[in-house]
Amino acid sequence: MLSINDSAFWKQRLEKALENQEIHRSVFDIGVEKWNHIQKTHKQILPRYLRPGMRVLDAGCGYGSLLEILPSDIEYLGIDASPDLIREAEQRHPNHQFVKANLRYLPSSTGLFDVVICRSIKGMVCEHLGESVWNVIQDRLLSVAPRLILLNYSDPKVVCVLDGNPINPYTVGIIEKGCSRLIYRCGAIGTVELCSIRVEESGRRRGVGTTLVNELCNRDCGTVYGFTRASNTTALAFYEKLGFSLIPVPYFYQDEDGVLFRKRC
Repeated sequence: MLSINDSAFWKQRLEKALENQEIHRSVFDIGVEKWNHIQKTHKQILPRYLRPGMRVLDAGCGYGSLLEILPSDIEYLGIDASPDLIREAEQRHPNHQFVKANLRYLPSSTGLFDVVICRSIKGMVCEHLGESVWNVIQDRLLSVAPRLILLNYSDPKVVCVLDGNPINPYTVGIIEKGCSRLIYRCGAIGTVELCSIRVEESGRRRGVGTTLVNELCNRDCGTVYGFTRASNTTALAFYEKLGFSLIPVPYFYQDEDGVLFRKRC
């Protein structure tokens, strides 16, 4: 069985997709209706983070499908490890630039881009090559741009935004689903602090908050923790239901006691 590291793996997928006249299957093997839904959803999400003239790196660009939903007034570069997908992208989008490159070996060049966009790359890398390989890739991507946007195919409404701040050693991240969002930051090695979570009215009692927290916990990030007021019984019940330990912290807040909620993920 070929590895995703092998260019022959992507060559076979591309040839089969072209033969069936469903080019999207070269990057995600799914029916055309679901693929169109993914494209439509991501097209609605991306304008929140993009501004005219931004320099955008499409990391793991495949055949250039992201260009179909990006605004036209940005500076675009697509990179991919597959020479066959790069050639296909160049044929389909002759007015844009594509480069064959391995994400693990990108040269560090701070400020080269304004934002990097990855679609479903993290899950694929973690599943087939391991979490440590993704960590190397993530560091590389954040070395060429101050912001990394992670989109996925399986749940297109969920978006994770990582901001690498050279002044602050902590990486700030955002996970969104619709208009609901969870903000976190990576602390000491093996810990992640859940800073805030806001669920829009239409998403309440529909499991959106649970989806956001589980998305964070499923990243094998070690211990997830946070603080809330002892009087916030709704939040305490929520985190306890998700398997967090609740530890009283007297006088954590100026006017009342707090509670540390913590879970090993």
